[in-house]
Amino acid sequence: MSELFDIVLGSPTGELEEPSEELMFLTPAPASTIVAEGIINGFGKWSLDENGLLTINGKGDMPDRISDYSDTPVPWKSLWNNVRSIYIADGITRIGNNVFYRFEELTTVYLPNSVTCIGQDAFRACRKLVQIDIPSGVTIIEDCAFWDCHELVHVNLPNTLCVIGCSAFRRCFSLTSITIPNSVRRLESLVFEECFSLRKVTMPQRFDRLLFKLEYGIPKRIVTFT
Repeated sequence: MSELFDIVLGSPTGELEEPSEELMFLTPAPASTIVAEGIINGFGKWSLDENGLLTINGKGDMPDRISDYSDTPVPWKSLWNNVRSIYIADGITRIGNNVFYRFEELTTVYLPNSVTCIGQDAFRACRKLVQIDIPSGVTIIEDCAFWDCHELVHVNLPNTLCVIGCSAFRRCFSLTSITIPNSVRRLESLVFEECFSLRKVTMPQRFDRLLFKLEYGIPKRIVTFT
């Protein structure tokens, strides 16, 4: 069994373990073929298999991709149209800025509990992404992290979350409901702007403000305070 598969299956001993149902759909089949792979100096390694699974192993903060048009240390940029799912291995602490921007075929993402921050524009314009479970441990979702994720229906936010950045979920057209945990201390402007399907928002009472629509992009009538 290769080192890559030991990490993906989460075996602490190097022996093959049966993956949980939650991760089974993201786990490479034994016969899957790696079609691209590489090393990011000072961070870790990555691979893409024939099924469109991008696996990223590393330690610490993931490098940023400066913009969609600039040179970048993130080497999977050119594979954006081949990635269907992403598995981030344990040990990575931050999802870099712009690293998966406009991955338009991406439908599924797994993030480990080691992640504490999701960077600016990290998953912006991933228009086929349907669900994201933000793991316990994440404290910051930076500006525009999920802007233009048109098919995003379900978002689960942990009770470790402290900051949700400006326009973080803007133009998530399919999002119908969301709960802001009591741990959130800062909710930036326009976070739900143009989320036209949003019908229910649950959030702490301290966010009850007069300029609600202007500040957060949602009408106060759909909000329940806790």
